[in-house]
Amino acid sequence: MTGSPGGFDLLRARLLQQLRIAGSPADQVIIPGAALLAAFAALTFRELPKSPTHVIAVIVSAVVMSICLLLAKTLKQNWLKEWGMGISLLIGLVAAYFAHYAGLGMTEA
Repeated sequence: MTGSPGGFDLLRARLLQQLRIAGSPADQVIIPGAALLAAFAALTFRELPKSPTHVIAVIVSAVVMSICLLLAKTLKQNWLKEWGMGISLLIGLVAAYFAHYAGLGMTEA
């Protein structure tokens, strides 16, 4: 008997067929990437109305990430694309720290 118990071969064949129908390999990379970007955007925009500190953190992080991507493209340094998110996150946290202690944090109720 060559088949596996429980019809696993049939399930695997159907899954492989669906993957072939799903589109090109580029589509299989772009679609999850777009979904991940949308999830981060939704989480980010939900934080914006909380205080000016949140707005500053988002703006600073976005600017730093843009600069990292521009430098990575200009200098042809692919490692900067990978590290750009971490760098922008850390600099955004530092900006939020200083903005909070400069009096831009949430007011006490």
